[in-house]
Amino acid sequence: MQVWLQLDWRPRALRAGYRYCALVQPPDLLSHMALVDILHDQTAPWPRYYTGVSEEEARAWLRTQPHVA
Repeated sequence: MQVWLQLDWRPRALRAGYRYCALVQPPDLLSHMALVDILHDQTAPWPRYYTGVSEEEARAWLRTQPHVA
């Protein structure tokens, strides 16, 4: 997942103009720990990541982010 995120998803997202990514935390502990580990290794400034406990919370965070042209 980490390799895919770094080498595939992130470059495509940046080319498409994405600057923010909101993720819903997985309910089980092992998946949550894997997500935290993946995001911990992201050192580039874009996209900015946020993890929320619900889809509504993640969407609310996205709505507060500035529009990047």
